[in-house]
Amino acid sequence: MIIDLAGRVVAAESTYSQPGHEGTIYYHDGTQRTDVPILYRVSDEWRFLNSVAEYEGFRAAQLQQSRLILDPREILYGRPLLMHILTEIRHSEICAEGHKILKQLEQAENADGASDLVQNEEAIKPLMADVSAIHARWLMTPLAELDGQSPREVLLAKRELVDFDLHTREMQWTFLGEGPPCLPRESFAYRFGGFGSHECIIYYDLVRVLLWRTVEQGIVGNMNRPFDFEAGVKQLEKMKSDWLENPQPGLDNRLVCAHGDPVVQADEGGRSTAIGQIGGLLGQIAVYYSIHADVCRKLPVQKGILRAYLILIDSGRRQ
Repeated sequence: MIIDLAGRVVAAESTYSQPGHEGTIYYHDGTQRTDVPILYRVSDEWRFLNSVAEYEGFRAAQLQQSRLILDPREILYGRPLLMHILTEIRHSEICAEGHKILKQLEQAENADGASDLVQNEEAIKPLMADVSAIHARWLMTPLAELDGQSPREVLLAKRELVDFDLHTREMQWTFLGEGPPCLPRESFAYRFGGFGSHECIIYYDLVRVLLWRTVEQGIVGNMNRPFDFEAGVKQLEKMKSDWLENPQPGLDNRLVCAHGDPVVQADEGGRSTAIGQIGGLLGQIAVYYSIHADVCRKLPVQKGILRAYLILIDSGRRQ
């Protein structure tokens, strides 16, 4: 058997087994095979061949082809996202002046000593609608930088694969009493892996935070004033880094990531926290949604993490 990690090819010559994109192997403890099953699933990019000769021919042809590897995170987290936010808010009269609306509500609340929630919600509704529309356009618009795919398509492309891998690695940890080996940070699988539910949820929240903070701080201004987009990109880049690398109240004051890498900390009981802790809620949310779907769809957009996951579930049900 040949397993070519760089080429993502498996070639096997066997009369009794043929590996495929999904299956089960049994853990070998160094002495013998055990009865502990290790489930696996690989992406459609992998090729499974029936002979070494076939592999040699396939690999030779593969090496002659020059492939440009697309890193979608450079697009989804980088300059294209930030320019979209700045450009769209600048072209929205409501959003460009949104900081004034929010300031007036804050002053009215401070003057009255109490907040009229119903009145405030009515006053802010047009602004909320525009922010949501800008977010939706970013997710749903095909981009040349993503080979004609929309950010939403890229986010969901390997979600089930990543979720399956996380789940089965958790099972492996349970059965063996120790965590599976981590991927090397320089590996292809680590650098270009797909997006799981956890990252989709965090990403949704990040984009919404950047949108609202850009509005609240009046960074862009209206179309009648000149605007330095390069300075704006730097401001949003700093906002993004601050949000990702500082404790967040919505995550029990834990970090989302540090130096660009996701953080999965462990509490005294050895349970994962931060991003990992969100996973414990997903099953409960899915069950509730299956019973109360109509109610959940009417939730206000600000319920970031919950609403984002419901959108993911709903899109899956419709497909």
